[in-house]
Amino acid sequence: MKNYSDINIDNDLKNNISSVKSPECNTHDDWDEIMKKILGFGENSLRKNYYPQFESSVMVLHQKEEYFRALIENSSDIIMVIDENAFISYCSQSATRILGYSSEEMVGKSIYLYIHPEDENNFKIGIRQCVDSLNTISRIESRMRHQDGTWLNIESFANNQLNNFAVSGIIINSRDITEHIQAQAEISKLNEELEQNIEEKIAVLSQLTEYDKLKTEFFANISHEFRTPLNVILGSLQLLELKSSKSVICGEHTHLTRHSKIVRQNCFRLLRLINNLLDITKIDSNFMEVDLKNNDIVNIVQNTVDSVIEYTKSKGLELIFSSSVKNKILACDSHKIERIILNLISNSIKFTEAGGKITVKLCTKKDSIYISVSDTGIGIAKEKQKIIFDRFAQADNLLTRRCEGSGIGLYLVKSLVEMHSGSVSLKSDYCKGSTFMIKIPMNVLPGESEIKDECTVNNDSIKVERIKVEFSDIYFDDVK
Repeated sequence: MKNYSDINIDNDLKNNISSVKSPECNTHDDWDEIMKKILGFGENSLRKNYYPQFESSVMVLHQKEEYFRALIENSSDIIMVIDENAFISYCSQSATRILGYSSEEMVGKSIYLYIHPEDENNFKIGIRQCVDSLNTISRIESRMRHQDGTWLNIESFANNQLNNFAVSGIIINSRDITEHIQAQAEISKLNEELEQNIEEKIAVLSQLTEYDKLKTEFFANISHEFRTPLNVILGSLQLLELKSSKSVICGEHTHLTRHSKIVRQNCFRLLRLINNLLDITKIDSNFMEVDLKNNDIVNIVQNTVDSVIEYTKSKGLELIFSSSVKNKILACDSHKIERIILNLISNSIKFTEAGGKITVKLCTKKDSIYISVSDTGIGIAKEKQKIIFDRFAQADNLLTRRCEGSGIGLYLVKSLVEMHSGSVSLKSDYCKGSTFMIKIPMNVLPGESEIKDECTVNNDSIKVERIKVEFSDIYFDDVK
C-alpha cells in the first residue's frame, strides 16, 4: 500500500482537494472521479494500484460477516436483538427449530407476545435491570409459547448493547431447558422417594429394634413366669414327700389341702401362660376364629362380673356392675367376651390396693355397645399408655413390678375386641386409677333367634375352672 505522506501534492491539487465534497453515493464511478481529483492519477493507474487492495479488504470483511452469520444462524440457542421497548429487531433461524416460528415472523413484534403471562413481570424486571446497567448480563427464566400452543421452559441471558452503534439493542441469548427442568423434577422426585424409603426403612428398623427389645424383655418375663410356679410346685411336692416319708400324713389334712391348692393354682398359671402363647400365635397366623351368635351382651357381662365378686372381696376390693339397658342382643362370641372382661378385672385387681373399687359399666350410644372397666388403682404412666396394648409390653419393669404377668394379656384383649369389629382404649391418671373402654358395634346375625349364654347354663364347673385359670396369677388367701 502506498504511503500518502510520500506523495507531493502541489497547490493546484490542494485546490482540487478543497473543492471535493463528501460523496452521497458509493458507486465505483463516483469514487474513481474523486480519487482522480485528489490524487491526479488516471483511471488505469487508480485501478492498477488501489482497487486490488480495496477489493481484498471488502472480501475479508465479507468473509468475516459470513463467518459470524454462520455462527449465529447455526447456534443451538436463539439469538435475538430487542430495543428498549422489547420489540424484536433481529432473530436467528434457530427460533424455527426451538419455537416453531420463522425469524421473519418474529421480527417487529414484542417479545412479550411469546412470554407466559405469569412470567412476564419477572422477564420485564430482568430486562429493566439490564437496561439500567451497561454491559451487564441478566439471567432470566421464563416460559415461551411454541407455535403448537405448548409452553417451553426457556433460560435467557440479556446483554445490554444499546450504546453499541453496530448493535443498538439488547442481545437476548435463549435456550430450551425444558428437558433439564423435567430431569431436575424427576431427580427431585426420586430423591423424595429415596428419602421416604430411607425414612420407612429407618422406621421399620426402629420398630424391629423396639420389638427385639420387647421380645428380650418378654423372654426374661416368661422365664420368670415359668420358674415361679414350678418352684412353688416343686416346693409343695417336696413338703408332701417329706411328710409322707415321716408317715405323718394322718392328722395333717389342713396342710395337705393348702399345699394341694398351691400346686393346683400354679398349674393353672402355667396353663394360662401356655394358652396365651398359643392364642397369640393363632392371632398372628390368622388362625384365631370367633363363634358369633346372637347373645344378650348385658347378661354375659353381668354373669361374668357376678362370678368373680367373691374373689375381689377376698382382696378387700368392691366390685360393682351397672348397665343403662336391661338387655341388648348382638352377634358375639360369649366365651371371648367373658375372657375379655375377666382379663380386665384381673388386671384391675392386681393394680388396686385393698379398700379400692372396681366398676364395670355397660351402655349404648347410637349403634354401639360401650363396656368400661374402671378402678381406683395406681394408674399407668403416660409413656407406658402408648404401648400397653402391644405384645409383651408391661406397665411395670421386670425388676420393679409388683404383680405377676407375661405382658400379653392386654394384647389378647385388643385382638379379641377387634375380632368383634370393635376397639379398646385407655384413659389413666397415674396414682389415680385407670379406665379401659371397649366399643363393639351392635351387629345382629339375620335369621337367627336369640340364644341363651351357654356359659351360664349347666356349665358352672367349667366356668369356675376358666376363672381360676384367668385369675391364677393373683394369689387369694380366703378363696376355697
